[in-house]
Amino acid sequence: MHDDIKACLSASQPRDRLLEAGQTLFSDQGYAATSMRQVAEKAGLALGSVYNHFPSKEAIFLAILSEFNPFTRCNLRPLPENFDRNQVKILLAELEKQPEFFNLILIELLEFKGQHLPQMFENISGYLPPSESWRTLFSLVISYRTTQILLANTLPTGKQPQISPDAVLDFILNSNLASE
Repeated sequence: MHDDIKACLSASQPRDRLLEAGQTLFSDQGYAATSMRQVAEKAGLALGSVYNHFPSKEAIFLAILSEFNPFTRCNLRPLPENFDRNQVKILLAELEKQPEFFNLILIELLEFKGQHLPQMFENISGYLPPSESWRTLFSLVISYRTTQILLANTLPTGKQPQISPDAVLDFILNSNLASE
């Protein structure tokens, strides 16, 4: 887990331990395969005490999406209407530090069909403009990170090409210009 997140989470706080346990279990096993009992056990709590903090497993998942979100963790200033390459690089670097969160995004897309994404973006709306650019940025980040994972896991060691965020941005921006 990212050091900044660990520093924010106090081991003495049951709610924080539940979020950390939930993030680890959901990321490793998926949402459907993780039980409330497993979350409680990993957090070192009795199952009944989980419900003092969260009414459901889905509430834990949503809290993790909101509170561990790299948009809120990497101190980005509100995004401009157009891409800011440096901010894209900061966000990608933050995702590199938080592979568990990227897994949760994929779980959200696969297991929940993206139903919580509007709420997630609403929670971070101060970081995103009310336009198409945030959707494009999110798509870019997800595509870039997914491609990195696919290439790393499918090509022989040492044969994985390094794809820079700038190359991806250039391709997308040039493709958009060419299609207009």
